[in-house]
Amino acid sequence: MLFFATLCLFYFGKGVISIRCPHHDRFFLALNNKCYKLYPALDGLSNITEDCSLHKGTLSSFINEYEVFALNNIYTNQYTHNFTEHFVDRGFTCFDSTDCRMNGATMEKVRNSITYLTTVFPCRGVMHLNTNLFHCVDIIMKHDLLFACQLEGPYYQECPNKLYKRQMDGNCYRVYEDTGFKFDTAKAICLDDKSNLATVKNHLEGFVVGQLTQGIVNEAWLDVKCKSSDLKSCVHPHSCPLTFSQFRNHTPLSDGECGVISVNGDWKTAHCGTLKRVICQDREQ
Repeated sequence: MLFFATLCLFYFGKGVISIRCPHHDRFFLALNNKCYKLYPALDGLSNITEDCSLHKGTLSSFINEYEVFALNNIYTNQYTHNFTEHFVDRGFTCFDSTDCRMNGATMEKVRNSITYLTTVFPCRGVMHLNTNLFHCVDIIMKHDLLFACQLEGPYYQECPNKLYKRQMDGNCYRVYEDTGFKFDTAKAICLDDKSNLATVKNHLEGFVVGQLTQGIVNEAWLDVKCKSSDLKSCVHPHSCPLTFSQFRNHTPLSDGECGVISVNGDWKTAHCGTLKRVICQDREQ
């Protein structure tokens, strides 16, 4: 197994403050809609395992870049004022300098670069919370180590409008799946909910709206209009220029068309009178 520990591009520029996990107030809700709690190793592994299991969680199971970012965000915002530990357990054991394997039944081999801080084997696989780099430390080390319990969820902070669902970009969305509407009708539908057609201002929002579009397996309107065949003429409501775009350079445009997001996440335009699905977005909730 090769773990990814780099910060995902989707999260660049996105300030995130974690909140309490719904129904689990000792855990914190992360952008990946999972919940986390950190424990100092000094609490004792048996006690930590028991508490995590009580909440139907798993220890040290964050395995991709989204989960690493989510954990780091919660550590930074919620735990740094209480904890001084630098490492978090990553759920693998090294039996020698060339054989590191995941804990548990699969014993899958870990292929990441690992710095060994002990010459005693077996040793515990950990990650430095500031650098995300992997290390192996003495199996009995407790003074500088945390364990993380992850609740799979998905969990969501409720939107004030119960018909909307909060997504990983922090915005609330409602998807009208059953039929298509003309652009102006689609805008009116969202305005009736005190929301707007979806606008996309960064990679994370593009990913979220793209996933919603894949879920309905149909193209959906974006709150974008293009006055001419020049991409630079495409604007958000109130003539606000696009600060982010997923139009491809070769995208053919016609005068006076409206923005559409396709099932593969690319943007294009269509005659505003055609029927497309509606995704309403509320940024204020």
